[in-house]
Amino acid sequence: MTGPQKKKKHHVGDTFYKRKYKTKHRARDIDEVDNDLKKENADRLLKQALDFDKPGEGQHYCIHCARYFLSDQVLQDHFRTKLHKKRIKELRLEPYTIEEAERAAGFGSYIAPKERVIVTQPINVEEYKEPEQVTKKYSTSKLYIPYNQTSDKYVVVEPYLDLENRLKNINVLKDNITLRGLNIDIDKIYEKWPSFISARDEIVSLNVEKQKIAEQFKKIKKDNGNEILTLKESRSKVMARLKSLRDDISALETQVVIPSLSIPNSLHPECPLSESKILFQRCGKMQIDNKDCIDHLRIGTALECLDYINPVIVYIKNEASLCEQAIMAYFNEYLEKSDFIPFCNSDLIKSVIIEGCGADIDNADQTFILSEQNLHLMGGASLQSFCAFLTKASVGGNKLPLKLYSTGRSYKPFIKNIGLFSAVQTNAVEVLIGSTDEWKSKDEFDKMLTIYKQLYENIGLDYRIVYSPVSKLENWECLRAQVELYSVSCKNYVAVASLSLSGDFISKRLRIYWSGKDKNNFLHIVNGKVVDTNVLLGCLLEQNVNEFTVPDCMKNYMIK
Repeated sequence: MTGPQKKKKHHVGDTFYKRKYKTKHRARDIDEVDNDLKKENADRLLKQALDFDKPGEGQHYCIHCARYFLSDQVLQDHFRTKLHKKRIKELRLEPYTIEEAERAAGFGSYIAPKERVIVTQPINVEEYKEPEQVTKKYSTSKLYIPYNQTSDKYVVVEPYLDLENRLKNINVLKDNITLRGLNIDIDKIYEKWPSFISARDEIVSLNVEKQKIAEQFKKIKKDNGNEILTLKESRSKVMARLKSLRDDISALETQVVIPSLSIPNSLHPECPLSESKILFQRCGKMQIDNKDCIDHLRIGTALECLDYINPVIVYIKNEASLCEQAIMAYFNEYLEKSDFIPFCNSDLIKSVIIEGCGADIDNADQTFILSEQNLHLMGGASLQSFCAFLTKASVGGNKLPLKLYSTGRSYKPFIKNIGLFSAVQTNAVEVLIGSTDEWKSKDEFDKMLTIYKQLYENIGLDYRIVYSPVSKLENWECLRAQVELYSVSCKNYVAVASLSLSGDFISKRLRIYWSGKDKNNFLHIVNGKVVDTNVLLGCLLEQNVNEFTVPDCMKNYMIK
């Protein structure tokens, strides 16, 4: 036998010796290091007491790599290594939390991790600073592109700024902002607005002057040297002034115009200021057989009509699924009889349209954000999907009032779990009505409320119609009416439909016109969700614990 045999290490209990030292030599994870970077923790780690068991007696510690070094020189050499630079790069993105992990799994909108500035620790410990978030060089607005970026970015639509009229009555505007609970520095906008107007007017006049000089260059003779020299000097002065104004107006746009996009719509006189105002209330015709107030999830599971996993995964089965189709058919037929035109809209909407409708494009509680593509998942039954079609369009005055409706999906981010009432996806019917002015728009609003009454009167459930208070309005709304159904389990009313009056607020931002005899005017918009099928199904399930009751008005639409 030549030489010792190689150990096979196949028998029980013979494990490699490194396993014993796994916990002893364990390195700190990224999230633990991220916690160490906080000022209070960093001070403790960078000013450690003498420990003769640690390399360099514990006095030379790299907080980013969580390692001790023998001397200050060795630590400085480490800062120049690829290993340290790689760790700095890893720490630039904030580590995700449990909430963000749930968002990635579908419980809400995905929010891209924020990038930070990570700098190698200074030699002087007293100079240490916590990581700061990277400040973006340009504005995040997708609707308004500042003057200095127009050559780099494509301008989809240029919003009509009506700030001059809005700022005339500054006290009313301040009250509006306060009642809505918004945080807008309106005094700063009011103070800077005249400077922006004067800079903009000067740029316009200088551009006209530059064009005149260019025309004079074409007409002048080549041998007229003195006049050519004079024109060149004039052009140089104009160009120099334009360059300085370009920087000034870009700064003013960031301070005035972009913050002003958050200013809400004017309030309608009928809008309640503090509490909901009940316009109409009617008791239901259906007999309620649910004395114990059992919720629709338990009833639906018992009747094999519903399989609820979580707000993202919901299966509507058997008779409930047939009833859902009947609900859509019932509302669609009624709207077509009322001269509404069926429409098919896109589910995905660009950020510029979302912002044009008055929503915050970075607020994950309002829309599902697909950040990489500047897209938002809204569903075909939404105001934004209609506006995407109408942006920069002009509707013929003889076609008004424009009455459109769309049937499809509607998506809303998950906020709290109340069964079907808070499901992420639902089927819905959305309407949009375009009118010439605010008075005709209010007439269409009132007519639509009458249609809502007739639709829900036929269904036979306990319902009411209320005006929402100012605090619950979205930025683009000046008045909102809600249809609410009574939930037996919640012992409260739940919103199943809504109708909003927004005037020309959205039309000015997205340039939606109607054409008159002399000129184009901004379209006045009324929009609303006629039905949310999940809410209606949930309330129907809670009426009877023994069977699923289909309203009489929908039985003819049930597929047999």
